Amino acid sequence: MAGSVDLITTVLDLKQLVGENTLQFSMIKELSVPSGVKKIDRVDSEITGVKAEIAGDTVMVEGALILNIFYLTGEGEEEKEEVEESFSQFIPLPGIEYGGDPKDLALKVYPRVELAELDKLVEEEGKTIFAVTGVVEIFVFCYREINLEIVTDIPGGNLEKNIKENLFLENFIGGEGEVISLHSWIDLNKAAARIEGVNSNFEDLTWEAAQDMVKIEGYLINQISYNQESSGETLEESSRERFSHTLKIPGVQPGMKVKCYPRVGGITHKIDPQERTRVEQEISINLFVLVKEGIIIQVVCQEEDDQLSLPQEKLLLYQPVEEFSEELSLSTEVELEVPIRKIAWPGELIFDNLQGEIEEEYLEIKGVLKSKIIYVDELSGSTGMKNFEENFNHRFEVPEKDEGMVFFIYPRLEMVDYEIMEDGKRFKQNAVVKVYVKVVDIEEQWVYLKGDEKYIDTRGEESTGGTIIVVYVIQEEDSIFNVAQKFNVSIDAIMKVNKIDDPDLIYPGQKILVPGGNPF
Repeated sequence: MAGSVDLITTVLDLKQLVGENTLQFSMIKELSVPSGVKKIDRVDSEITGVKAEIAGDTVMVEGALILNIFYLTGEGEEEKEEVEESFSQFIPLPGIEYGGDPKDLALKVYPRVELAELDKLVEEEGKTIFAVTGVVEIFVFCYREINLEIVTDIPGGNLEKNIKENLFLENFIGGEGEVISLHSWIDLNKAAARIEGVNSNFEDLTWEAAQDMVKIEGYLINQISYNQESSGETLEESSRERFSHTLKIPGVQPGMKVKCYPRVGGITHKIDPQERTRVEQEISINLFVLVKEGIIIQVVCQEEDDQLSLPQEKLLLYQPVEEFSEELSLSTEVELEVPIRKIAWPGELIFDNLQGEIEEEYLEIKGVLKSKIIYVDELSGSTGMKNFEENFNHRFEVPEKDEGMVFFIYPRLEMVDYEIMEDGKRFKQNAVVKVYVKVVDIEEQWVYLKGDEKYIDTRGEESTGGTIIVVYVIQEEDSIFNVAQKFNVSIDAIMKVNKIDDPDLIYPGQKILVPGGNPF
């Protein structure tokens, strides 16, 4: 009967990402409320009924965006209108086709509302019509759960003749998102009649993994544009708000790889009627954090003399090569049939037909930004709708192309505004798009698994008639003499195979090889 072979193993228990991507899109819808609305108090947003399903090399995500609009009537009473808009989006996941049977893959979907906003269009026939816009961003992660006991070493004697490889693996720990609020008072240099707009960006943003949590700190810089009360002149001033927040994510450990995706969800300003140089500012920041763990394991991937009979499994290695991003400015001029008074901001936008192609040392990105806006007709005062699109392309310098290299490409809309031309029939849409690219190298690697292992002698026969080598652990009372007696072999044979010069220099816990072992 075959002897037991001593193996050093480790348990590989992880969620290996086989695909990830982010999709951002917006939806716009008209909302009619009774005339006499004194003010829109707030807009609460929620995403419900989210379902996701793998379809080829994409994931289909369905759900509904619910916006609850709270407003005050002329009598000061609070009323609520609910807007529900269903969505169905296909999110490409390059590399997912390498993940094996789709039944073995799992999905994590993290949707969040980037922006929920109303823009007053017109009042007609006793009603006020608003354009309701919701900007949604969906993070999708596809992973394969791996739980294997793999062989990392075969110690001792001739069994050291094995080939080892370093496996570079990425363990998906999890993601979490929360919305935080910042409240402050801003002192302006001049009295303000109204706040025209605000541009925001983050500075000195840092994040750190701790035990079961991620700590995030940074500053939000706001460039505020307002009309001076006395002259009507447009002025600008800036504010700098510090924020700090902790997101709880089970399984996070110090030193893990963290990525933070902050976005400004909304900003409101209220001018103090008694002191119009003072403005109350309320900001909501949408934080999303993704945590991964990089793992390097040295494993036995090939036994040189085929001395072991062990089960094997093929692992797919998704090794991150490089990540980079760049901002693109897109300007689209659109002509309408009628002159217009205003455009609902930011309109409905979605990225489509994204493609990436390697040309020498460059990655050529191509895609389409599809847009839909609601406008107010200058002559009739009624609302209309216009669909248009803008093709874009950009070149990234990339590392040398490998056969198993896959590119994950996902754009994010950073900013959009509109400029109506002098004739009123033409307008420009100016958009800033940030394109993220992640390069992953996909390789295959066979590994040995812990199982009912057998040692096979050099003649390729099982140990029924050949030499049996047994790995024995020295006990407290053992000596080379009694081990030789126990296995009915000579002392010289044990000393030779283990390269022992002094038979007295052995110790409890030491592992030795016993050739021809045949215990009584």
